[in-house]
Amino acid sequence: MLKKLAKYGNSTTLVIDKAILELLNMDESSIVKLQTDGRSLIITPASSLDKDKISYSSDEAFQVAIKTEVAKQLERSIINQAKTEELMPQVQEDFQKVFKRNKESLAKATENIMGNQEFQEAFALLAQKYDPITQSEDYLRELQELKTQFLPELSELSKEITGIAKKYDNQI
Repeated sequence: MLKKLAKYGNSTTLVIDKAILELLNMDESSIVKLQTDGRSLIITPASSLDKDKISYSSDEAFQVAIKTEVAKQLERSIINQAKTEELMPQVQEDFQKVFKRNKESLAKATENIMGNQEFQEAFALLAQKYDPITQSEDYLRELQELKTQFLPELSELSKEITGIAKKYDNQI
């Protein structure tokens, strides 16, 4: 059977017929293992051990890493919930001030980055380099470095955000 690859955003897709999926006991939500021998692409249903090593698109990796880090921080903050609740109004006020001061540079950076192909490619590589669940801290650290490289106008904003986080981490 011959199949034609199709463009899907910045990726290329291969449509697999329903009959083939049924033959392999798979459906559209199945996780597959991709291998190559240098000439052929081999697609195999993933074993339960392989399912922990899923590859993500750059957008999915970013979302998963953020959710993982938020969950970790939430877990830590539950321990210190009373102190956190006491400090929350001041934390929110500090962040609002920072974002208000940096509103124009943030808008400009967002506008510029969306059309930057080099950034988009580097961002996509991060999704391949790190598992956003088990390596969320590394992923977000390198994403921050990438944003600093491509968006130097946001470095001041990043420093201020980091400063606020450290200030309140020390108080909790």
